[in-house]
Amino acid sequence: MASPTKPIVVEKISTFRRSQVPLEVCTLPEIPQKRKSTDAAFLVSFGICVVVLLSLMIYALCNSNMDRFIHGYDKCGNVCGSKNEKVDDIYCSGQDMSNKPFLTYERTMIYDSYYGLYEYVYTPNICVDKCNSSYETRFHRCFPEGGDIEFFPDMVDAVQKESDSLAGLCLIGLGLSIVALLLFRYFVKQFVWTMLIGIILLWFAITGGIWYLYSDATGEASSSLLYVGIIFTIVGIVFALCILVLIARIKLVIFFFEEAARIVFAMPLLLLEPALTFLSNFLVMAIFVYTFLLMATSGSLQKDPLNYDRYEYILNGATIFVLCWSVIMMIWTLLFNLACQQMVISGAVATYYFARDKVIVVSPIYNSFYNLIRYHLGTVAFGSLLITIITVLKTIIRGLASQNGCLRLLYICFKPLEDLLKYMTSMGYIETAIHGQPLCRSSIRAINLIISNLLSAIAMNSIGNFVFFMAKLVVVVITVVIGILMNLSVVTIVFGGLVAWICVHSFFVVFEIAVDTIFLCYCEDQCLNDGNVNAYYTTIELHNQIKKAQALTLALENAKQK
Repeated sequence: MASPTKPIVVEKISTFRRSQVPLEVCTLPEIPQKRKSTDAAFLVSFGICVVVLLSLMIYALCNSNMDRFIHGYDKCGNVCGSKNEKVDDIYCSGQDMSNKPFLTYERTMIYDSYYGLYEYVYTPNICVDKCNSSYETRFHRCFPEGGDIEFFPDMVDAVQKESDSLAGLCLIGLGLSIVALLLFRYFVKQFVWTMLIGIILLWFAITGGIWYLYSDATGEASSSLLYVGIIFTIVGIVFALCILVLIARIKLVIFFFEEAARIVFAMPLLLLEPALTFLSNFLVMAIFVYTFLLMATSGSLQKDPLNYDRYEYILNGATIFVLCWSVIMMIWTLLFNLACQQMVISGAVATYYFARDKVIVVSPIYNSFYNLIRYHLGTVAFGSLLITIITVLKTIIRGLASQNGCLRLLYICFKPLEDLLKYMTSMGYIETAIHGQPLCRSSIRAINLIISNLLSAIAMNSIGNFVFFMAKLVVVVITVVIGILMNLSVVTIVFGGLVAWICVHSFFVVFEIAVDTIFLCYCEDQCLNDGNVNAYYTTIELHNQIKKAQALTLALENAKQK
């Protein structure tokens, strides 16, 4: 007989909050008057880092010149279209190029010994007043006709020529996203089962096609198709069996989805939260990209170490440090905005969940936003900093891994570590929104609650994430197919598919956060109430479905022990 595992003990709410208030009068979520600022030191650190960044950026920008990027400069460092100052020890510098706004590029062919191929190399040469007839004008540059420099300009031209069609394709993507949203609201059960059964049928259809090709193949192709067909068949059978075994869990996930849809549509303004986050992140990206371009044009004029016949603006150590620091701060700021979004949505959903009378819930979104700004920006800064650190470390290790086997192994281990940290901080944000406690204590409590309901949590994450991903993928695929039927260019179709992905992701990320929040709210509901003297906050249907899933799990465990 297997020895029973020791159950996870979850702290009482009053103990977790370090409060003397009796359990029966605890309020969920915690009211603003009893909240305190959490992880404030990290908010101060974030502010200091921003001030340091601004100071360093001012230093770098004082030595920058955007005209070097817009018009380019010749082999002596003279900026085209500008009057240049003389640089000591560089005899050809300081020339007046005011009437020569175009930079000519010369094309030479070199042999790449690593790949064993010949390739074109374009080298800036001289400033001219206009491009010759044998050159093409692109962004104040004169390039020789032909060659491989056409891709980006042609991409821009394609988007400009098909701008109306691109706008229409983007609207189609938005419309499909709204349709998927409404289907999720009113037909959750059909939506989930259609996704699961549809992917099984599609998988076996692809598998059947592989076996059909195998029946007509010969030689090496036959062996390859045999292995692929066996792998696809095994994966398909395993996936179908998992669906059959997890039917009870899938029904539980559907109940959580229905609860999430009901709560989100009771507060429809929540669906606009991702749009605000997207706009703020877009603004942050635009500011940092513009700053990067400015800093990249700074530096002092020196001989090109790879070509002594020309001069280049070489960045000094201080500017390189500012660039690296700016990249880190950009990542931190983007993650900070995403964490703020999760805190606002989680707080609003928790407020609605724990309201006995849903009709009289007053301004849950505003109250959640107020709690974030007033008390929990430090927690958001802390969580986003942790993810930023591990992201930067993973990027550095990835850059060095190609030359070191140990680092390659370390990089492989970093992915699950990163996913675990993201999951813990995400659950910690929800607990902070509910209880108003610091991130570390909130994350530990969240993990204990999840472990105590482990199989339900696994089903929620695996099946839930799969269904949401497939919904997004279907919207994007339909948008791309419509673009193909409209005979649009590849660039336009890619842009339309990207916009469709952004739209559908912005809608469904609200439901993803809401489902996770409802699950933890239910776990807290179990800690606070007994269902007899103190009624549960959850609906009777969801509570009964969870109890059925737990009873099935207990029966399986007892069968294993016997």
